[in-house]
Amino acid sequence: MSKAITSDARGVHVSGEMTIFSAAELKQPLLAALKPKKGRTGAPDLDLAEVTEFDTAGLQLLLLARQQATRAGRELRVGAASVAVREALALCGAVGLLADAPAGEIVL
Repeated sequence: MSKAITSDARGVHVSGEMTIFSAAELKQPLLAALKPKKGRTGAPDLDLAEVTEFDTAGLQLLLLARQQATRAGRELRVGAASVAVREALALCGAVGLLADAPAGEIVL
């Protein structure tokens, strides 16, 4: 399964799988893409709408990204999440990550 991390003015987009099989490969590109950039203000948006598979290793990546954002004094927003992401978060008992989401956004 192919996976990709792309970035634009709106935020960071992840496609493909976020699983134990891809976590090591995704870690550095994801964290680098979420670092503050010139011209980008506020919290980065993380778009997971195209994630096809997601497990606890994917959850670890999200929590690591959140930790990095917090250390930088920012919030990490998941603006979109696929069914795979939502189901895995529910199975992990991490649905609380979604609970306080304002108007369709998941605030980690």
